[in-house]
Amino acid sequence: MEELIKARQGLEAERKSLRGLLDEQLSDVEFKKRADVHHEKVRALEAKISILEHEDNEQRQSAKRHGDRLSGANGVEPIFARSMQEMYQGKGEMKVQIPLQKRALNSTSGASLMGVTINEGGDVFAPLAGSVLEQIGVEVIDVENETTKVAKVDFDGMPNMTAYNETDTIPVGELTLKAVVTNLTNRGVIIKVHNNLLRGNITQRTETIVRQAIANKVQEEMLRELLIGKAKGFTGLDSIAGIQTVDAANLAISNWEKFVSAYTKILDYNGSVANISAVIPPVVFGQVQNLKDSTNQYLVPPPGLSGMKIIPCSIIKKDYGVGTNRTRVYMGDFSAVKILLENTYLLMSEHRYLEEDVTAFRVVVRADMQLHIPEHIVRVENILY
Repeated sequence: MEELIKARQGLEAERKSLRGLLDEQLSDVEFKKRADVHHEKVRALEAKISILEHEDNEQRQSAKRHGDRLSGANGVEPIFARSMQEMYQGKGEMKVQIPLQKRALNSTSGASLMGVTINEGGDVFAPLAGSVLEQIGVEVIDVENETTKVAKVDFDGMPNMTAYNETDTIPVGELTLKAVVTNLTNRGVIIKVHNNLLRGNITQRTETIVRQAIANKVQEEMLRELLIGKAKGFTGLDSIAGIQTVDAANLAISNWEKFVSAYTKILDYNGSVANISAVIPPVVFGQVQNLKDSTNQYLVPPPGLSGMKIIPCSIIKKDYGVGTNRTRVYMGDFSAVKILLENTYLLMSEHRYLEEDVTAFRVVVRADMQLHIPEHIVRVENILY
């Protein structure tokens, strides 16, 4: 809203300046020159205002829908979804399942549980919103189920464009697409919170902390699996064939040479300069922040690296390579990395701990990871710290 107000104020100022030209003693050439500049700015601001007004209207409509859900306008009192929405608004669409009643019969089978489940759709919080994964440009794809197929371009099968004369026909080639089938794997945890913390005047603050803690843990798990891999989870970038490497030769980072080498390897496979970033452990972050020349002056990144994101990440392991006190850096165009989530993730209340006077939340994430262009990722390995 503030940006829209500023844009409208800027538009009015430009129009006022344009009208003011009539009062100045200007030649026809100078008048036209200056008027063209103001007209161009007016057109740009009008276009920007149109976009901002559309976004503002969308936000108002979304807020109204959100208010309807919180007020129970759909005929259902969305207790669990409401508390989630009040505490943390996010980007993801998902369904929150609320078991209203549950009674075990003479069996441990899930089929022998009686109860009512309400599926309440709505904006809750996305597990990747604001995380390192989002910062480096990993694409998150919402899939329906286990067998969902995602198209992947076979660049080796991309036909070449051929020059032809005016009287020739355009050469014909075929683009080969591969259907990659998702292989969703599970990860989850049951989190118990003592009800004494959820009672009284501190309820809202406590729930905010609980919700955020869950989101942070999901982000951490996804990033750990993506980089390092985990049994029954993602394979991880450490074990995927085709990823390029640069050997730091068991030395600390003393200049920008290894970063330039990695950057060049990515460009060899047409990685996007705008998307390249580096995910580095804190010990390496300290090294690059203290790079100095022989006169004790700080070494700035070379011009080609000046715009590259450098993102510290404590998940990257130490003692990671040849010998001890070694670690690594991941550099690349991470838009080629795809995380496929089934309905974002599932968060359910658990009633089995009622006698303990606790509220438990079962967090279940079903996801798959694919790397469509492994050559766009480079590991700088064996960095001494």
